[in-house]
Amino acid sequence: MCGIVGYVGECEIDREALDRARDLLVHRGPDDKGSVFGTHFGFGVRRLAIIDLSDAAHMPMKDQHTGVTLVYNGEIYNHIELRNELITRGHTFASRSDSEVLLRAYIEWGYDCFRRFNGMWAVAIADPRSRTVLLSRDRLGVKPLYCAGIASGVVFASEPKAILSLRPEFRRPDAAAIGKLIGFSRLYDDSHTFYEGVRSVPAGTYALLDWDSPSLKPAAYWSITESTRGSVGKSDWRELFQDSVKLRLRSDVPVGLTLSGGIDSTSILAVCTERLGRQPICFTSRFEEDETSADLSWAVRAAKRANVEHIAVDAPKENWISSLREIVKIMDGPGYSPAVYPLWLLMGRAREMGVKVILEGQGADETFGGYPQHHALAFQHAISRANASSAYRLWISGSAAYGPLTFAQWILRETVPQLFSWYQLRFRGPNLLRRKLRDQVTGESSFELTPGQSVASRMADDLTKRVLPGLLQYGDAVSMAQSVEARQPYLDYRLIEAAFSLLGDFGYFSREYKRPLKQLLRDSGYSDLAAREDKSGYATPVAAWLREGGGAIPKRLLLSPNSRILEFCERPRVQELIEKVQRSPDFAAPILYKVIAAELWLQECIS
Repeated sequence: MCGIVGYVGECEIDREALDRARDLLVHRGPDDKGSVFGTHFGFGVRRLAIIDLSDAAHMPMKDQHTGVTLVYNGEIYNHIELRNELITRGHTFASRSDSEVLLRAYIEWGYDCFRRFNGMWAVAIADPRSRTVLLSRDRLGVKPLYCAGIASGVVFASEPKAILSLRPEFRRPDAAAIGKLIGFSRLYDDSHTFYEGVRSVPAGTYALLDWDSPSLKPAAYWSITESTRGSVGKSDWRELFQDSVKLRLRSDVPVGLTLSGGIDSTSILAVCTERLGRQPICFTSRFEEDETSADLSWAVRAAKRANVEHIAVDAPKENWISSLREIVKIMDGPGYSPAVYPLWLLMGRAREMGVKVILEGQGADETFGGYPQHHALAFQHAISRANASSAYRLWISGSAAYGPLTFAQWILRETVPQLFSWYQLRFRGPNLLRRKLRDQVTGESSFELTPGQSVASRMADDLTKRVLPGLLQYGDAVSMAQSVEARQPYLDYRLIEAAFSLLGDFGYFSREYKRPLKQLLRDSGYSDLAAREDKSGYATPVAAWLREGGGAIPKRLLLSPNSRILEFCERPRVQELIEKVQRSPDFAAPILYKVIAAELWLQECIS
């Protein structure tokens, strides 16, 4: 796990400038550093040592026979199997690192190597044989890679701040990105970042940059649609899940687990302890407020049953704004989830204890259809097919998971999407934006719900556009800020392909939400947790904090004469939103949080 930065082309970037940009990423790699300059390219890397802690794994890594040179951020979990295969093909290895496996896999298979990897990565490979630099990201974009085109070439990095160090002219806010976040909760659903001109290399792609005339033209090597045409056996998912967890336990440093007390993280714990004989240290966020105490209670119960060490990490309200200032700087942008604050503290505590790898339950809802829109769409399809028995079962399971009223509202949203679009434009985020910005982003950012959309299609959208990209961006940024590597067993591409092949068997037409995971928990002795119906996501008390003192914090940040967000939002509308949080926090607080996060980012990152 590392941070990388580099350029391709005839850029006026010297070694000192590249090294300064590289060292801005020291949090991503405090264990080692290196740079290399070639004709028409330069690479810098900071390394967090996870696999092979020796100097043999130093980067940049170069093959002496071909001159192919690599810098890399991520983990190839199946590196042992690939190494064995490459040895049979005549390759020799000087290290045990997965970086060298990636390098030699590219030399052996070229671009096709990416289809063989099970892992997360952002990589740059300079190949003097073809006078090219190859950039690539993993299938779902767990690891970030940003780039910017300049007159003489392309610059790239794991975080925009390194690009801005090399090219300060990009330190300008992208108004459309701000408008999409505040107006429609759209975050990293395309290549745009919050800096104008800085783009994200798309997930699941590679791009070949010619040394003499580099331009970024990504080519996809994987997509959910293309990968799920085949059939997967009904019993395969559990074997795949177990293997996914097993691969992500490969580490030469201690491994931990974020344990929320819900189905997703406890299923990972059950596989670790019951089937793989591993006992990860478990971490749970804890707030003073009573509203989140249920999750902690369930987490404590699960950890006790698994006989693992459990750490509750406090998230005090008095530190959240000052911490959020640091978080938006490390994220290089605002986010839509207040969960960044407790996660920031949790990852910091893990690192203090020497835990450099953390398993997370991120991606379970997208992979197993855990969001209410998935259930609502399945219900809608059952009704349209006059399948009364399926509709009844879906109503029972959806009502149990989300509550009857909430589930009914989601069904209405999916049945009459025009009504939801009107409601959103009239009463929610878009109403805050200045007219010119609102007109600019409304057409391209509206929710675009499609009546009759299949469950598989919506899940694919949530995985690749609507939901997961924003969650992965902050998850990577916050964990790496604390020099901790986060791993997501639910995002193993094989598990996703299995899930999409078996949608009908994954709880949509049964009385049970997330049926395969609940069955795994029952089989592992967690029947009481499998029956739990009070889990409501990664809840935080931020809404209550925003109400304190009559909204003192948002008023001070957003309504002062020097508030930057007022360049993008109408002051009366922002004031009205603050007042709404006093009356109906569940409705308005998520929008207000996004506005505050955007304001803090503008203050901290835009000069």
